[in-house]
Amino acid sequence: MFFDHARAGWDLHDAENELFSMIHLESLLKKALYIITQQPDAVFSPVHAAREENPVPAGAEEQVHFIANALLMDAYPPNMHLSPIVFALDGGGIRGVITLRFLQELERRIPLPLWQIPNLTVGTSAGALIAIDIFCDQRNASDAISRFASFAEEIFPPQPRRLTFVGKGWDMFKFWLEDAQYDSNALDAALKKAFGGSRYLFQSPPTKQTSGSVAITASQVDENGKLCLLTNYRHLGHDSYRRSYTTIIPMEEEPRLWQAARCSVSALGYFKPMFLPGIGLLQDAGVRANCPLRVAIRETLDMWPTNVEPSLVVSVGTGFSLTPKRSPHRNGFIHRALHAFIYGPAVDGNEGFQDAYDNLPRGAQENVFRLNLHLKDGLPQLDSVTSIKDLVSLPYTIPDRLCQMIISRLFFFELDTEPAHTDRGILCTGSILVKGDLDNMLGAVEREYQDPIFAMVPGANFGSVTNHQGCTVCAYYRKRVQFTVSTPSEEFSLSIKSKTSSERINGFPTTLSRILKFQGVEASFGRSDHRHTWKPQRSIEKA
Repeated sequence: MFFDHARAGWDLHDAENELFSMIHLESLLKKALYIITQQPDAVFSPVHAAREENPVPAGAEEQVHFIANALLMDAYPPNMHLSPIVFALDGGGIRGVITLRFLQELERRIPLPLWQIPNLTVGTSAGALIAIDIFCDQRNASDAISRFASFAEEIFPPQPRRLTFVGKGWDMFKFWLEDAQYDSNALDAALKKAFGGSRYLFQSPPTKQTSGSVAITASQVDENGKLCLLTNYRHLGHDSYRRSYTTIIPMEEEPRLWQAARCSVSALGYFKPMFLPGIGLLQDAGVRANCPLRVAIRETLDMWPTNVEPSLVVSVGTGFSLTPKRSPHRNGFIHRALHAFIYGPAVDGNEGFQDAYDNLPRGAQENVFRLNLHLKDGLPQLDSVTSIKDLVSLPYTIPDRLCQMIISRLFFFELDTEPAHTDRGILCTGSILVKGDLDNMLGAVEREYQDPIFAMVPGANFGSVTNHQGCTVCAYYRKRVQFTVSTPSEEFSLSIKSKTSSERINGFPTTLSRILKFQGVEASFGRSDHRHTWKPQRSIEKA
């Protein structure tokens, strides 16, 4: 009898594809146990039990679909049927300005604010600061460069060079005593000035506009330097025993935004580690994952479990130089160990990228881009503030194909009606939609592609991208398309095609079965848009 009652909640899950949290399940189990002891022969209803002490207020009927979806269902964010775009930003101290310059050039060519492009951004050290500044606080890269330079000047003030034996000895003693080369209080003050002292990491942005998820890396001092993530999101993937890192979920107090940044930039030897209540001591993860690409890709598996791989991954470095050749007279075990550490994949961003890239399936490698800059004169030190101006002035270029891929991935397809079986196959009618401002997007497509059209591979040509059935007044884009597939499992792709290039739009290649599943055509309850009727409502219905 007990197990019959205890399984009642799970029966509802199996029947309706509903997902109860452990809190809901615990509450229902208590109700079930009470009924067992008081009314052994009674039939236990988990739905009625959940409502016993919660009378339905007047006017709640029209909101029941939204509320029930948010509480009980697999409540993924809108557009979850799309494959994610992922940014991974390396650490590198003041060389983070290289990352910002690449993002500035990308910003110049893409007709969207940068923070609207990626679905997930993961940053280490300086990359974490940039992730917070641009993708959490929703700022532009051009302004971020000047803020970054000012921030570096505040936390890395000039220090006198002591040439005498006594002076150097004093510096060593002071370093040993304070466990840091620079003033950690000055770092705290600079971070509070940059991000405010009261805002939490797990909090909506100041603009109240939805942006992508952000994760910043840190290293757990109390756990032998284990890699961890501090995030502005929560997901269902807590199987940390299958990962090389953990996701910090605060049990006592949610960290402030500046505190999270402080954990990620507390470089070993430069600043003291940061203590977070209920979490412990955290420091810079640059010695664990200076290039967070591997972590970013692994994180997408938990956040988007229905997608096989990201649609696009952009990894941005902080400069590299060729490994210096060592003299045969300086090849002792200390030098060998030091070079193995410094130029290993954990610390060296380029090696870390290559290590993660080599472990990707060949098909997934085609969607990964690395932006980095070769510094012929070697890498400046992490605290070399005087090098920032020279790094900013260097030339930076973005590959044309990367711009084409980003633009194409901002377009996506949705079915407008249920597929119909015909003599020629299964007829699909739907719309190609776009994320972003209509005029800017169309201008970017024409700039990056030559005479762009939508095409099906294999199959039909749907005509010019600029010829659409949307509304130019309200900046609404809609390209109505119709095509036929042989079976629901037949794989096909929709692409933007020009005379010289072709890039698929977001979510492709795919099958009709996957589209039907992700759009919730057969889901009467719990769809991502919180509607209980399937057919999507378009802003403009124009033939």
